[in-house]
Amino acid sequence: MSQINPESILVNEYIWLKPPAKEYSQALYNVISFNRIDSANKTAYIGYWLDSRIQGHGIMTQALHALTKYYAEGRIIKRFVIKCSTDNSKSNQVAKRCGFSYEGTLKQAEYLNGIYHDQNIYALISSYL
Repeated sequence: MSQINPESILVNEYIWLKPPAKEYSQALYNVISFNRIDSANKTAYIGYWLDSRIQGHGIMTQALHALTKYYAEGRIIKRFVIKCSTDNSKSNQVAKRCGFSYEGTLKQAEYLNGIYHDQNIYALISSYL
């Protein structure tokens, strides 16, 4: 598993990652970004997506660690928030592995593919990093 260097991959609050295999190098297979930033409260809402063909290599866990560390150490963001479907166990596990604390569940909070989904909310406070 390669290490991620935040300075070389952060572009306008997006992280672009190189997939672990050469055959994936010409397409977009992963994204992690700030979906929304509340500047007044120094809070960033994080979203991420990883193609199923390259899951299980710790890529998103590394990316999330790099993103939070970079913005916490720079004192740019105080509170990081992740909202993910209660049905998305892999996304929930990424948040937990990166030290995010479960704060609660929003009922029927996201309308996706014609269905309302419950969302878990996780947060990480940068003073804990």
